[in-house]
Amino acid sequence: MRVNFELSHLQDSRRPARAIHGWVCALGILLVSVGGLVFPRVCLAKDATPGSKAAAAEALFSAARSDLAAGQLDAACEKFQDSLKLERATGTLLNLAACESKRGRLASAWSLWREALEILPPGDSRISFATRELNLLLPRLPYLTLRLERGVPKGVKVSRNGMELGHAGMNLPIPVDPGPHTIRVQAPGYDTREYSITAKEGSSETLSLNVGVRQKVSQKHPGLTKEDTRAPRASTLWPWVTVGVGGAGLGAAVATTFLLERDRSTVERECDSVSKLCSSKGFDAVKRTRTLLPVNTVSFGVAALGLTGGIYWLTSVASDEPEERVPALAITLTKETLGVDYETQF
Repeated sequence: MRVNFELSHLQDSRRPARAIHGWVCALGILLVSVGGLVFPRVCLAKDATPGSKAAAAEALFSAARSDLAAGQLDAACEKFQDSLKLERATGTLLNLAACESKRGRLASAWSLWREALEILPPGDSRISFATRELNLLLPRLPYLTLRLERGVPKGVKVSRNGMELGHAGMNLPIPVDPGPHTIRVQAPGYDTREYSITAKEGSSETLSLNVGVRQKVSQKHPGLTKEDTRAPRASTLWPWVTVGVGGAGLGAAVATTFLLERDRSTVERECDSVSKLCSSKGFDAVKRTRTLLPVNTVSFGVAALGLTGGIYWLTSVASDEPEERVPALAITLTKETLGVDYETQF
């Protein structure tokens, strides 16, 4: 009778707490539905306990062991992976590493063996087993080195089998699983370029990567930047014509400069600088000077414009590099000297 009384008393004492809990949950749900507020998970997720995850991980682990014993490697590895997502247990890591190694995914197994060795406590009997398996695996590992060619544009992205690789992984031998691999190179304004390579056990391959062909876009397309709406590159005929005109102007400038210098000497010899009187030769030289001087000035102007514009045009049209070259050109023309400075910047 005492026991029954005490039990009924305990049950009655819990009723106010249960009632309060129920009212709190009801109020929380009402506020969530009305105002979007967030309440503690005590009302909605009481069953999501760590023990349930551990139990699910253990069930998956046992099923994976059975599949592994039956030789069903794909099913076993998938169950080990799901169990590892629920609980990062060292035993699951070791079993998954062994499973991946048996089905030929050597790089994945190599990574798992290393992770297991890092978290195994000192003195654990499994350290020697994991070390031995890792050492047996190392000579079989294939390595792949990816290198970007010079001149690739900024913003280039490289992915292997759908997984994007950072620039830090370039020029380094990375362990990969044996079998086919697809490398994709993407950059803004360029077509995607794909490479295919098959890695073999114990091999070491190097692959040089570049972007695809530059894309052509319509100038009338809305929302395009000034760089994207440039006209397609024309033939190099007109740039060479412009350079030819500039060269002809330069030749005329040099020739008229020579004639002017000759007539200047004649004027100094045949004319008196004090009386300003000239012989017939001196007078003819003065007339020629007045005619040649405008021609000389115009020739220098044509040479400067033609050579500068033509060479710049040629570098803009003829450049087929993925990274556009920006030419820096300077031409200095005077009656005494001709200076040409040219530099191509990347």
